[in-house]
Amino acid sequence: MRAAARAPRWVGPALAVALGGCAELELPLDAGPARLDALIGSSVDGLVVDIPQDAARPREMAPPRDQGPPADAAPRPCAPGEPLGLCEVCGPDGRPTAPARDETCPVVDCGPLATYRTAIDDQGRAVCEAVFANPSGPNCLAIGRCADRPTPTVCEQRMVGVTVAVADGECRAIDGCEGMTPGEAGPAPAGTACQGGDGVCNERGECDTSLLEQCGDFTAFGELCGQGVHPARGAYCAVGQPAQANQTCGSFCTDAQAACVSGTLAEADGCTPTDEVGCFAAPQGARIVCWCRR
Repeated sequence: MRAAARAPRWVGPALAVALGGCAELELPLDAGPARLDALIGSSVDGLVVDIPQDAARPREMAPPRDQGPPADAAPRPCAPGEPLGLCEVCGPDGRPTAPARDETCPVVDCGPLATYRTAIDDQGRAVCEAVFANPSGPNCLAIGRCADRPTPTVCEQRMVGVTVAVADGECRAIDGCEGMTPGEAGPAPAGTACQGGDGVCNERGECDTSLLEQCGDFTAFGELCGQGVHPARGAYCAVGQPAQANQTCGSFCTDAQAACVSGTLAEADGCTPTDEVGCFAAPQGARIVCWCRR
C-alpha cells in the first residue's frame, strides 16, 4: 500500500520529505534530477516515496522591496528658475536657493515708515502730505521665510504724497508735518495779516478787521498782534516791536504817541506772548510785544 507523501518543506540546508507517521527522508539541496528520479517509487521500510518532479528546483523568492535611494544619495537636480516653495526657487546651479522677492509672501504694512511734508495745493492752500512707502523691495529673508515687518529694504519705493491735512483759510496754518511727525491744520499765528492787510488773524484762527479799525495807527511802528483790555489800565493794542528797535515798551509806546500799559517777551513769530516784562525792561535783542493804550 502506497502512503501519500505530504508536500516537501525546507529544513535547514536539506529537503525533507515527510513520510507516513513520523518518518522523514532528507535529501541534499544539490541532488540532481537523475538522483531524485532514482528514488521515485522506492520504498523505505515498506513505504513508497513519491517525490514531486520539481522538488529539485529551488523555490522562487519574492523580489526585494524598493527601499528608495540611499540616505546619502545626492538630491535630484532641479531646473533653474523652477519654483520650489515659499521663498524657494531652483538656482542656476540646480540647487534650491532663496530669491530676492516672492509675490506669494504676505504684504508688509509700510505705513509706519511714512514721512510728512508741507506743500501748497492747486488752490493755493497750505497742506500736509504723507509720503507712503510701497512694499515693493526684496521680501525673502531665507528659504521659506518672508519679511514680516517694515524696513527701508522692503519698503523701498516712495509713492506720490497723499494730502492728510488742509489749512483752509488764510487764518489757518499747518502745524507739524515734518519728518515722521504727522501734521494738522490749526489757527495761524495771531497777528498774521489777512484780507489783503485789512485785518489780522486772532488766536481763534479768524480774520479780525476790527483790529485795524481800533489799532491801525500803530502799523507804522510795528506789527499788530492783537488788542485787549487790561483789568486796571483799560483797552490796549498789542504791537510787536521790531527786533532792531531794542527799546523798552515805555519808550516804544511814547514814540507811537500812546501810554504804555505793559509788555511781554514774544516767541519767534514776534506776536505770541510769553513772559510779562512790563514797560521798563530792555528787550536786549529778544522779541517783545508792547501793549500801548489806544
